[in-house]
Amino acid sequence: MQKTKEKRKIKGKITFRSYKAGTLAKVKPLISELNACLSLRLGNQAKIKKLRTKIASILKRGAVGQIKQGNLIMQAANYGTDLIIQQLNGFLVTPVYGLAINYIAIGTGTATPANSDTQLTTETNRGIVVYSQDTNFNEIQLQAFFPDANLANGTYREAGSFIGATATPNSGQMFNHALFAVPYTKTSGIDTTVEIDITL
Repeated sequence: MQKTKEKRKIKGKITFRSYKAGTLAKVKPLISELNACLSLRLGNQAKIKKLRTKIASILKRGAVGQIKQGNLIMQAANYGTDLIIQQLNGFLVTPVYGLAINYIAIGTGTATPANSDTQLTTETNRGIVVYSQDTNFNEIQLQAFFPDANLANGTYREAGSFIGATATPNSGQMFNHALFAVPYTKTSGIDTTVEIDITL
């Protein structure tokens, strides 16, 4: 009998992307239109594809730079991987928490992420997830926008995502946390996006 080996493991990365100021304002209405199409289970696939292509084109033209960093997926009760387990547990009539990542936060802390983290070390800003896409049946990409006018110039060293969060700092259940080896430096005239990529 042949043994089947499962090598799959949940992993992720976080990317700071910088754009010329005004780029995010150009794509925001297109993303709103895209989200409206996606909310219809049988939305117009041709229109969805066209909108995604147009958004990607605008972002590509306005791109200035990016930095990427691996992350740590939390492993503690009601955080990270435990939230997935709760959803899979058929004996729970209603899981304690949902599973949709709705906010991405950034900060200036320098502590090394730990499995038991429940928030960023020093959160400074958070943005609601405005764009998401699932690819290859096992990967999701999520993005939050931080326009030039809404993000102070400075050095940002950490980022993470949250489930069941609000605009209030440190709210919600942390899913992942990254400390950037090369910090992200925000300067004048720059829009910023923070992208979370998670692969199962």
